Amino acid sequence: MLNEYEPEEISITKYNIVLCELYNTYIHGMTSNTIVKYHYLIICRFKLFDINDINDIADVYSERYIEFVEDNHVSIRKHSIYKNYKNIVSNENYIKPEIAECIYLPTNECICIIKTFWIKIIQRKWKSILLERKEIIKKRCNPFSIKHKELYGKWPNECLHYPTIKGMLTI
Repeated sequence: MLNEYEPEEISITKYNIVLCELYNTYIHGMTSNTIVKYHYLIICRFKLFDINDINDIADVYSERYIEFVEDNHVSIRKHSIYKNYKNIVSNENYIKPEIAECIYLPTNECICIIKTFWIKIIQRKWKSILLERKEIIKKRCNPFSIKHKELYGKWPNECLHYPTIKGMLTI
């Protein structure tokens, strides 16, 4: 496909949209590099975010994993590190687009460090900040708070702090 990077092709950005899977000795074979065991292997990297192309490839790999789990390949269901490996790979969202940093190892494996989870953390935190902002606005609409602001030039202590993006991940 034109949208996929070739294995040797260097990416123009630090992070790529990828499809990846956990390394499994029974599927990928033995490796001399022990670091690979603890990371995701790249299935493919994409130059452009074309959801149709990505979903087509992800569906093929998801079906493959479902077959592995349903068949009697007992060894494929096991993993030396992840005890719930069978549950991980049988999840329908196991193979999905991720934002990841790709790293080529000297042994020619391409592993990735997934960064998508940071987006989810920021979304959850921002949602809580928005709820807190609504509460502060409600308190500031109180006639007592408005009168306090007129008299003293600042909001009462219970509605003084208005949360912002700055420092939202520090707590």
